[in-house]
Amino acid sequence: MLQGKGGCGKTLVASLIAQSLKERGEPVVCIDTDPVNKSFTAIAALGAQPVRLVNGNKVDIGEMNAWSERAVAEDASFVVDNGASSYLPMLEYLLEAEIFECLAESGKRVIVHMPVIGGRSLAHTVDALELASKSLPPCVDIVPWFNPYFGPLVADDGAELDETELYAGMADRLSGPVKLPTLHPDYAGAYFDKMLDANRTFADERADTGGGMISRMWLERTWKRIDEQIVQVL
Repeated sequence: MLQGKGGCGKTLVASLIAQSLKERGEPVVCIDTDPVNKSFTAIAALGAQPVRLVNGNKVDIGEMNAWSERAVAEDASFVVDNGASSYLPMLEYLLEAEIFECLAESGKRVIVHMPVIGGRSLAHTVDALELASKSLPPCVDIVPWFNPYFGPLVADDGAELDETELYAGMADRLSGPVKLPTLHPDYAGAYFDKMLDANRTFADERADTGGGMISRMWLERTWKRIDEQIVQVL
Protein backbone atom coordinates (compact mmCIF):
# COMPACT_ATOMS: atom_id res chain seq x y z
CA MET A 1 0.00 0.00 0.00
CA LEU A 2 1.31 3.44 -0.88
CA GLN A 3 -0.64 6.62 -0.25
CA GLY A 4 0.50 9.76 1.52
CA LYS A 5 -2.96 10.60 2.85
CA GLY A 6 -3.75 9.21 6.28
CA GLY A 7 -7.10 7.65 7.11
CA CYS A 8 -7.96 6.74 3.53
CA GLY A 9 -8.30 2.98 3.99
CA LYS A 10 -4.82 1.56 3.35
CA THR A 11 -5.20 -1.04 6.11
CA LEU A 12 -8.68 -1.91 4.85
CA VAL A 13 -7.31 -2.51 1.36
CA ALA A 14 -4.39 -4.57 2.70
CA SER A 15 -6.75 -6.70 4.76
CA LEU A 16 -9.10 -7.33 1.83
CA ILE A 17 -6.21 -8.39 -0.41
CA ALA A 18 -4.87 -10.74 2.27
CA GLN A 19 -8.32 -12.22 2.84
CA SER A 20 -8.81 -12.85 -0.87
CA LEU A 21 -5.46 -14.61 -1.18
CA LYS A 22 -6.01 -16.68 1.96
CA GLU A 23 -9.48 -17.79 0.86
CA ARG A 24 -7.98 -19.08 -2.38
CA GLY A 25 -5.46 -21.11 -0.39
CA GLU A 26 -2.43 -19.09 -1.46
CA PRO A 27 0.50 -18.56 0.94
CA VAL A 28 0.50 -15.01 2.28
CA VAL A 29 2.90 -13.04 4.45
CA CYS A 30 1.34 -9.91 5.94
CA ILE A 31 3.60 -7.09 7.13
CA ASP A 32 2.57 -4.03 9.12
CA THR A 33 5.17 -1.28 8.66
CA ASP A 34 3.08 1.60 10.01
CA PRO A 35 5.22 3.12 12.80
CA VAL A 36 2.21 4.86 14.37
CA ASN A 37 -0.90 2.69 14.04
CA LYS A 38 -0.62 -1.10 14.13
CA SER A 39 -4.12 -1.57 12.75
CA PHE A 40 -3.08 -4.32 10.32
CA THR A 41 -1.45 -6.28 13.13
CA ALA A 42 -4.66 -5.96 15.16
CA ILE A 43 -6.56 -8.22 12.74
CA ALA A 44 -5.64 -11.50 14.41
CA ALA A 45 -6.86 -13.80 11.64
CA LEU A 46 -4.34 -12.34 9.18
CA GLY A 47 -1.29 -12.79 11.41
CA ALA A 48 0.41 -9.60 10.24
CA GLN A 49 3.93 -9.10 11.56
CA PRO A 50 4.86 -5.65 12.89
CA VAL A 51 8.10 -4.51 11.26
CA ARG A 52 9.85 -1.19 11.74
CA LEU A 53 11.33 -0.27 8.37
CA VAL A 54 11.49 3.49 8.99
CA ASN A 55 13.07 5.25 11.95
CA GLY A 56 12.17 8.90 11.99
CA ASN A 57 12.58 10.05 8.40
CA LYS A 58 15.10 7.39 7.43
CA VAL A 59 14.62 3.89 6.10
CA ASP A 60 16.38 1.11 8.00
CA ILE A 61 18.28 -0.15 4.97
CA GLY A 62 19.41 -3.40 6.58
CA GLU A 63 15.87 -4.30 7.65
CA MET A 64 14.42 -3.26 4.31
CA ASN A 65 16.95 -5.30 2.37
CA ALA A 66 16.32 -8.33 4.58
CA TRP A 67 12.59 -8.23 3.92
CA SER A 68 13.10 -7.64 0.20
CA GLU A 69 15.37 -10.69 0.07
CA ARG A 70 12.80 -12.73 1.96
CA ALA A 71 10.12 -11.68 -0.54
CA VAL A 72 12.32 -12.96 -3.35
CA ALA A 73 13.21 -16.22 -1.61
CA GLU A 74 9.76 -17.29 -0.42
CA ASP A 75 7.02 -18.67 -2.62
CA ALA A 76 4.35 -16.42 -1.15
CA SER A 77 2.53 -13.17 -1.71
CA PHE A 78 3.72 -10.38 0.57
CA VAL A 79 1.06 -7.85 1.57
CA VAL A 80 2.67 -4.76 3.07
CA ASP A 81 0.66 -2.07 4.85
CA ASN A 82 2.55 1.21 5.03
CA GLY A 83 1.51 4.24 7.08
CA ALA A 84 1.17 7.84 5.91
CA SER A 85 3.99 9.01 8.20
CA SER A 86 6.52 6.72 6.51
CA TYR A 87 5.19 7.19 2.98
CA LEU A 88 7.78 9.67 1.70
CA PRO A 89 10.97 8.03 3.05
CA MET A 90 9.71 4.61 1.99
CA LEU A 91 8.84 5.75 -1.53
CA GLU A 92 12.14 7.61 -1.90
CA TYR A 93 14.10 4.51 -0.89
CA LEU A 94 12.11 2.15 -3.13
CA LEU A 95 12.74 4.41 -6.12
CA GLU A 96 16.34 5.45 -5.52
CA ALA A 97 17.54 1.98 -4.49
CA GLU A 98 15.65 0.44 -7.43
CA ILE A 99 13.96 -2.07 -5.14
CA PHE A 100 10.97 -2.39 -7.47
CA GLU A 101 13.26 -3.33 -10.36
CA CYS A 102 15.23 -5.80 -8.21
CA LEU A 103 12.05 -7.60 -7.18
CA ALA A 104 10.72 -7.69 -10.73
CA GLU A 105 14.01 -9.00 -12.12
CA SER A 106 13.84 -11.80 -9.54
CA GLY A 107 10.55 -12.95 -11.03
CA LYS A 108 8.21 -11.29 -8.56
CA ARG A 109 5.15 -9.35 -9.66
CA VAL A 110 5.13 -5.96 -7.95
CA ILE A 111 1.78 -4.28 -7.36
CA VAL A 112 1.20 -0.93 -5.67
CA HIS A 113 -2.34 -0.52 -4.38
CA MET A 114 -3.48 3.08 -3.85
CA PRO A 115 -6.72 4.06 -2.12
CA VAL A 116 -8.54 7.04 -3.62
CA ILE A 117 -11.27 8.53 -1.46
CA GLY A 118 -14.21 10.80 -2.18
CA GLY A 119 -15.12 14.00 -0.41
CA ARG A 120 -12.60 16.66 0.57
CA SER A 121 -9.57 14.46 0.02
CA LEU A 122 -10.46 13.36 -3.50
CA ALA A 123 -8.05 15.81 -5.16
CA HIS A 124 -5.26 14.94 -2.71
CA THR A 125 -5.49 11.20 -3.29
CA VAL A 126 -5.94 11.58 -7.06
CA ASP A 127 -2.81 13.76 -7.17
CA ALA A 128 -0.89 10.97 -5.43
CA LEU A 129 -2.23 8.46 -7.95
CA GLU A 130 -1.19 10.66 -10.86
CA LEU A 131 2.29 11.11 -9.36
CA ALA A 132 2.63 7.35 -8.98
CA SER A 133 1.59 6.79 -12.59
CA LYS A 134 4.41 9.09 -13.70
CA SER A 135 7.16 8.15 -11.23
CA LEU A 136 6.88 4.41 -10.62
CA PRO A 137 8.86 2.21 -13.03
CA PRO A 138 7.02 0.24 -15.74
CA CYS A 139 7.63 -3.03 -13.87
CA VAL A 140 5.16 -1.89 -11.19
CA ASP A 141 1.44 -2.51 -11.62
CA ILE A 142 -0.65 0.26 -10.05
CA VAL A 143 -4.14 -0.55 -8.78
CA PRO A 144 -6.35 2.31 -7.58
CA TRP A 145 -9.03 1.49 -5.04
CA PHE A 146 -12.07 3.78 -5.09
CA ASN A 147 -13.35 4.23 -1.54
CA PRO A 148 -16.70 6.09 -1.40
CA TYR A 149 -16.92 6.08 2.41
CA PHE A 150 -16.24 9.84 2.65
CA GLY A 151 -18.26 10.77 -0.43
CA PRO A 152 -18.71 9.98 -4.12
CA LEU A 153 -15.69 9.99 -6.41
CA VAL A 154 -16.95 12.49 -8.94
CA ALA A 155 -15.45 15.54 -10.67
CA ASP A 156 -16.89 19.04 -10.40
CA ASP A 157 -18.91 18.45 -13.57
CA GLY A 158 -20.47 15.32 -12.07
CA ALA A 159 -18.44 12.83 -14.10
CA GLU A 160 -17.30 9.64 -12.42
CA LEU A 161 -13.58 9.75 -11.65
CA ASP A 162 -12.70 6.96 -14.07
CA GLU A 163 -14.57 8.79 -16.85
CA THR A 164 -12.57 12.03 -16.55
CA GLU A 165 -9.82 13.23 -18.88
CA LEU A 166 -7.39 13.24 -15.94
CA TYR A 167 -7.98 9.55 -15.29
CA ALA A 168 -7.85 8.71 -18.99
CA GLY A 169 -4.44 10.35 -19.16
CA MET A 170 -2.96 7.84 -16.75
CA ALA A 171 -5.18 4.84 -17.52
CA ASP A 172 -2.46 3.06 -19.49
CA ARG A 173 -0.45 2.76 -16.25
CA LEU A 174 -3.34 1.52 -14.14
CA SER A 175 -5.10 -1.78 -13.53
CA GLY A 176 -8.61 -1.96 -12.17
CA PRO A 177 -9.90 0.11 -10.51
CA VAL A 178 -11.31 -1.83 -7.58
CA LYS A 179 -14.49 -0.05 -6.54
CA LEU A 180 -15.56 -0.59 -2.96
CA PRO A 181 -19.36 -0.66 -2.84
CA THR A 182 -21.45 2.10 -1.32
CA LEU A 183 -23.28 0.36 1.53
CA HIS A 184 -26.50 1.43 3.21
CA PRO A 185 -25.47 2.81 6.62
CA ASP A 186 -28.37 1.09 8.40
CA TYR A 187 -28.01 -2.34 6.82
CA ALA A 188 -24.89 -3.88 5.26
CA GLY A 189 -22.85 -0.76 6.01
CA ALA A 190 -23.56 -0.94 9.73
CA TYR A 191 -22.42 -4.55 9.99
CA PHE A 192 -19.40 -3.94 7.75
CA ASP A 193 -18.29 -1.11 10.06
CA LYS A 194 -18.93 -3.30 13.09
CA MET A 195 -16.75 -6.04 11.60
CA LEU A 196 -13.92 -3.59 10.94
CA ASP A 197 -14.18 -2.03 14.41
CA ALA A 198 -13.83 -5.50 15.93
CA ASN A 199 -10.76 -6.28 13.76
CA ARG A 200 -12.52 -9.27 12.26
CA THR A 201 -12.47 -10.74 8.77
CA PHE A 202 -15.29 -11.91 6.53
CA ALA A 203 -14.24 -15.49 7.35
CA ASP A 204 -14.56 -14.69 11.07
CA GLU A 205 -18.10 -13.46 10.50
CA ARG A 206 -18.96 -16.41 8.31
CA ALA A 207 -17.87 -18.83 11.04
CA ASP A 208 -19.75 -16.99 13.79
CA THR A 209 -23.03 -18.87 13.92
CA GLY A 210 -24.11 -16.77 16.89
CA GLY A 211 -24.75 -13.78 14.64
CA GLY A 212 -27.90 -13.12 12.66
CA MET A 213 -28.47 -14.91 9.37
CA ILE A 214 -29.49 -11.76 7.49
CA SER A 215 -26.47 -9.78 8.67
CA ARG A 216 -24.17 -12.63 7.60
CA MET A 217 -25.84 -12.66 4.19
CA TRP A 218 -25.34 -8.90 3.84
CA LEU A 219 -21.66 -9.30 4.62
CA GLU A 220 -21.27 -12.28 2.30
CA ARG A 221 -22.85 -10.37 -0.58
CA THR A 222 -20.56 -7.42 0.16
CA TRP A 223 -17.51 -9.67 0.18
CA LYS A 224 -18.49 -11.26 -3.12
CA ARG A 225 -18.76 -7.84 -4.79
CA ILE A 226 -15.29 -6.90 -3.54
CA ASP A 227 -13.51 -10.21 -4.05
CA GLU A 228 -14.70 -10.55 -7.64
CA GLN A 229 -12.79 -7.36 -8.40
CA ILE A 230 -9.69 -8.29 -6.40
CA VAL A 231 -9.30 -11.52 -8.37
CA GLN A 232 -9.16 -9.48 -11.58
CA VAL A 233 -6.16 -7.39 -10.47
CA LEU A 234 -4.00 -9.93 -8.59
